Amino acid sequence: GASKTSTAQNPVSFYKDGGTFTISLITTNSYGCKNKKDEVITVGDPPDVDVSNVQAICRGEKAQLFASGGIAYQWAPPQTLDIANIYNPVAIPPVSTEYTVDITTSQMNAGKNCEFVLTTSVTVDVLSNVPIAATATPVLITAGDNSTLIYIGEPGATVRWFPLNSTSPAIGYTVTASPDHPTTYTAVASRGACEEDVTVHIDAYTAGCFPKDAFIPNTFTPNDDGENDRFRVLGFKIDEVKLSIYNRWGEKVFETNDLSVGWDGKYKGKPADVGVFGWYLTAKCVNGEETFIKGNVTLIR
Repeated sequence: GASKTSTAQNPVSFYKDGGTFTISLITTNSYGCKNKKDEVITVGDPPDVDVSNVQAICRGEKAQLFASGGIAYQWAPPQTLDIANIYNPVAIPPVSTEYTVDITTSQMNAGKNCEFVLTTSVTVDVLSNVPIAATATPVLITAGDNSTLIYIGEPGATVRWFPLNSTSPAIGYTVTASPDHPTTYTAVASRGACEEDVTVHIDAYTAGCFPKDAFIPNTFTPNDDGENDRFRVLGFKIDEVKLSIYNRWGEKVFETNDLSVGWDGKYKGKPADVGVFGWYLTAKCVNGEETFIKGNVTLIR
């Protein structure tokens, strides 16, 4: 091109497009005498070669590279590629990496296949070099009270909390939650191409300890069919129990202080008779308050 000059004895010039070009060589000898020589060259139109665009991945993920327009391909560096001599290798770089691909085409020049070198890159983002986590302080509150939620991870990420509009602020490493019922919160952290989430649970209960906080069935069927085989106390707020069960003659047939243990319908190792049994329950809620409940349960086989 007219704007390109060189004082090297053997320069190299690259042509973006094909066409006919005039090359002028001006030489000067030791006496200052100059001579000019023109040469007309023809450059063939280059084949339609292409390479994939720059990509961003999170560390540990894969990036699909591809090139086109050739009959053979050679990628570099090959260490982080699954196969380096195909048109579409998979890259798993541990750090941001620039890749080159040498594309051999079917176009010939001076008896040789024309080769083109194209470049692309894969940017590797890192969310955190330490395991991420989330905490709540305190984890047990009275409904409507505050708990502080904290996302644990390296600085630089954007952290959004869910459910939507359930924290103040909605975005941040440290936020405040005021749930009116037991709630699981999710912190979604993102940085570049990386995104990961962690959860934290807050147990929020209404004040007091009331009979309605305990669920106690009025019938059970201890026939070993896997359904409703044990009579037991359930309740999200219930933390401790003392459950006593009596038959119609006032004999205590079962007693437990273990919330996970229920009556299997046996008395002195034998199946109890079908009928109605009375029970007495002292329950302690997670907030430390207690309630007393009594009632009947019908045993059916």
